[in-house]
Amino acid sequence: MDNSQTKSDPQALGERLKAARGEMPVAKLAELAGVSKAYIHQIENGECQRPSAQVLFSIATITGTSVAYLLGKGPNAPEPGVTQMPESLIEFSKTQSDIKQADLEMLARIKHRGRQPKTADDWKYLWESIKRMVR
Repeated sequence: MDNSQTKSDPQALGERLKAARGEMPVAKLAELAGVSKAYIHQIENGECQRPSAQVLFSIATITGTSVAYLLGKGPNAPEPGVTQMPESLIEFSKTQSDIKQADLEMLARIKHRGRQPKTADDWKYLWESIKRMVR
C-alpha cells in the first residue's frame, strides 16, 4: 500500500478545521480547547503534523463535528456547519408546536463542558429557562 494513502494530510486537516470553526474566532477556539492561538494556527496551516487525540477531541466537541470528520475518515463524519440534532432533542421538539427550526438548531449547539442534556425533559427545562430569561 502506498504510504501517502495511510498518512493523514496536515493541510487537509487544517482546511477541515477552518471549515468546522466557521465564524468562531481562533482565540475563542484556542481558549475553549486549552491550547494557544499559535497552535490552532499551526494546525490550520498544515504545520502541525500530529495534533494529540485530546486536542482533536476537544476541537471536534467545541465545533460540533467529530474527530473522524477532522481527520477525513469515515462516511458518517458530520459536515461542518450542519447542526446535529440529538435524539432526545428531536423527541422534545415533537411535543412543542410553537418551536421554530432556528430555535432547535440553537439548542442543539448548546454544550456545557462538552455535554448536552440527555432527555426530552432536560431539553424542555433548558428551553423554558431560556424563554424566561429573554422575556
